[in-house]
Amino acid sequence: MLVAYAISAFSRSFILATLNVYVSSTSKRGLGYMYGSWAIGAFGAPLVCQSIIATGIRWANFYFGSLVISAVNISLIIFAFRPTRGELQRDADTAWSRLRSSPPTPEDLSATTTAISQPVPFPASNSAPMPTSESRGPRTYSVALKKPKLWSSAIFCMLYTGSESSTQGFIVIYLLNLRNADPDTVGYVTSGFWAGMAISRFLWGYLGNM
Repeated sequence: MLVAYAISAFSRSFILATLNVYVSSTSKRGLGYMYGSWAIGAFGAPLVCQSIIATGIRWANFYFGSLVISAVNISLIIFAFRPTRGELQRDADTAWSRLRSSPPTPEDLSATTTAISQPVPFPASNSAPMPTSESRGPRTYSVALKKPKLWSSAIFCMLYTGSESSTQGFIVIYLLNLRNADPDTVGYVTSGFWAGMAISRFLWGYLGNM
C-alpha cells in the first residue's frame, strides 16, 4: 500500500506540474477553475465512499471505481494533449530542414538520381509555435534552482500541502476516537472540507483576472 501511494503521488505531481505550466499559459482564470474542479472531485469521492461503507460493502471495493475513473481521466488527458495538424507539420518541417542542412554522406552522394518527395503540407493552425531548445536557453533548470523566490514558493507549497492532507485525513480519526462519531456518516466531514476548498478556488479563479 505504501509503494502504491508513493507511485500514485509521483504520477499525480508529474501531471500537475505539466498542467500548471500549460493552463497558466492559456488563461489567467484557468488555474483557479482547474483546482476548483479538482476539489469538486475530492468533495464527491468521500460521499460515494461513505455511502458504499454504510451499505455494508467492503471499503476496498471503492478502489475499483477509482481505477475506472483513472482510465477515463487518462483517456481525456491523451485527447486534450494530442498534437494538432499544425504541430505535426512544424515537426515535419523541422526534421526536413535538419536533414537538408546536415552534411551529405557518401551514400547520399552516390544516390543523386533518387528523388525525394516533399511531405504533403497540412492546413495552417492558429496554435502558438512550440518553443525550441534554443529559445529556452541552456541549463534552465539549474538557473531556476538558484532563484530564492522559487525556493520560498516550494517551501510554502510543501507546508500547505502537508497541512491540507493532514487536516482532511486525520479529522476523521479524531472524530471517531475522541468524539464517538458514527462510522456510517463521519466521512461526510471530509466532503465539507473539500466543498469549502472548491468554493475558495473558484473564487480565486474568478477574482484573479480582475
